[in-house]
Amino acid sequence: DAGDDAIYAGCEIVEQDGRVLLDFGGRVSKLPISVASGEPVTKQLRDGSVARMKADGGPGTRGIYVDSSGNQGLADDLDIYVGPGCGHVNSSVRASAAPLRALDSRPAMEHIYDRGTEAAMVLAEFIKAGQVRGLPQKAADALTRRRFMVRPNSGDLVHPLRLEVKKDFITRFKGSPNEGDACALAALAAKERLGIAP
Repeated sequence: DAGDDAIYAGCEIVEQDGRVLLDFGGRVSKLPISVASGEPVTKQLRDGSVARMKADGGPGTRGIYVDSSGNQGLADDLDIYVGPGCGHVNSSVRASAAPLRALDSRPAMEHIYDRGTEAAMVLAEFIKAGQVRGLPQKAADALTRRRFMVRPNSGDLVHPLRLEVKKDFITRFKGSPNEGDACALAALAAKERLGIAP
């Protein structure tokens, strides 16, 4: 559609000085897709994901979150051919009932509209807490430049908070926020599957 690339964002969970960190260093890359290969795109994505999972020494499908907003292909394929448990994250589905961060008991859905916004805000909370290292510049740029939706006449923020429409951001950003979205999903997986809260 808008020139989206398939990005695999892995992060190593490390402990340093008593603090749990998400280390993205060298673990964010584009999955290769070739029209000349003769293989279906979903199979190419599955093979690329499995190769990365093996290279990273894990995490297994339970530690993988896949953006299933546009299609269900890859997440379903990983569940069927690799093992059940892959996280299917549809960015337009309502935000979860889980708190966004430690020491805040409010359910995310009370102040965040959808899962895509929730994922981005979880990554932002990890960053604010000093729990992220090795975040690629493209991911940082996407995260810091994307705006929340505002009301057209007043310019007031829409509540619950919702990220601006992707096509509007792509026009301003001159590209798709692929790396930022992938890293946000990895942060969401760390929070929801491993219980690591910012």
